Amino acid sequence: LFVRTDAPDQWLKWEIRPWYNTNAEIGGIIIFSEDITSRKQAELALVNSKARLRLAQFASHSGVWDWDLLTNQLIWSPEYYQLYRLDPSIEPSYETWLSCIHPEDRERASQQTLQALESTSPNINIEFRVVFADSIQWFAGIGQVFRNEAGQPVRFVGIAIDITPQKAAQQALHQSHEQLQVINQDLERANQVKAAFLRMMSHELRTPLNPILGMSESLQDEIFGPLNERQTKAVQLILDNGNHLLTSINSILDLVDLEAS
Repeated sequence: LFVRTDAPDQWLKWEIRPWYNTNAEIGGIIIFSEDITSRKQAELALVNSKARLRLAQFASHSGVWDWDLLTNQLIWSPEYYQLYRLDPSIEPSYETWLSCIHPEDRERASQQTLQALESTSPNINIEFRVVFADSIQWFAGIGQVFRNEAGQPVRFVGIAIDITPQKAAQQALHQSHEQLQVINQDLERANQVKAAFLRMMSHELRTPLNPILGMSESLQDEIFGPLNERQTKAVQLILDNGNHLLTSINSILDLVDLEAS
């Protein structure tokens, strides 16, 4: 590595070979020099990329698989082993992966995987439960199938992600929705009971009120004979209070009808 101040650092590869004279004696050396800066930069970028990938897998509780379908060679990343709590010495295989899946989800996960390999769609996104000794967790498998020019699958690459927190949040949201529905139903029944009660009370109040108002109007019109000043004021008071009560009853009934609509 040549560290330069006037340009980017430069990687050089030197190869030194002897050269021989006519007497088969070493007469000197030949130095071959090759600029390998681009190759070194590519190797460094690959190392950094792998480091970022491992960090992303660790942060997202995920692991990568790479399946060569032509040679049937399957590779799991170290994070994949950690995700499934598998011994790193275990040879990666499709059967081992299936054995980790919950029995109720195993056939569906297998069918969806095989369908992705057989169909023209290049992508797969499946969710399934994984059984551990102390818990059952939800995983998602997101992958892509690569095909050759003939359309045959040659490689299957993807990532497995622990989605247990998301599933727990979805379940809590579903339960909250169900509880809200129950509360709404209870409120609806309560409103119906309230409306029925108000209608009944309004009817019970209006039934005796109408004759009272009718009789008071008759008295005010002196149908049954003349009234003195005191009697006239008393009848007017009855009419005023009765009409006020009737207006209140009608307002209550209008409110009940509005809530029902």
